[in-house]
Amino acid sequence: KALGILDIYNKLKLFKPVKKVNYRIAGFWKFYNEMKYKFDPSKLDKNLNIEWIWWLDKTWVIHEINKCDIFLYSTFYETFWIILLEVLSLWKPILLNNYKSYYWLYDNEFISKNNLDFINKLDRLILSKEYHKKYLGKWYANLKKFDQEKILMEWYELIKEQIN
Repeated sequence: KALGILDIYNKLKLFKPVKKVNYRIAGFWKFYNEMKYKFDPSKLDKNLNIEWIWWLDKTWVIHEINKCDIFLYSTFYETFWIILLEVLSLWKPILLNNYKSYYWLYDNEFISKNNLDFINKLDRLILSKEYHKKYLGKWYANLKKFDQEKILMEWYELIKEQIN
């Protein structure tokens, strides 16, 4: 998890927002103090503020997601986090890092190919209401991949294929 947070921080060092942006980092784990130490606010644009918040229970997670406009997520080890579905269900756009497992779960539009692509998408989500709306429409279409009936049918077909 720490590597993912550092990845987003390194991307944000390139970000020059024209509006005031707050980036809130939730979680408390054994690397919390090290991570906080590695975040040097002087290397960030003056319009970008980092706020550290403690570990959140389920009620607070939903509350915090509802307060955000865009959810930034980066990982190099995990393939499928429930938090992404929770964010999706609350109609918040998500920007993901370039992690190969994401390509079979999410539309390419949501995956940042590199740091510049991340910054460009983040800028467009903040500045263009049209792009934001289009992005959310793609999220809705992507959410259908996780439809319970569809997943059950795919498992059924897979098992049936293995039996025959």
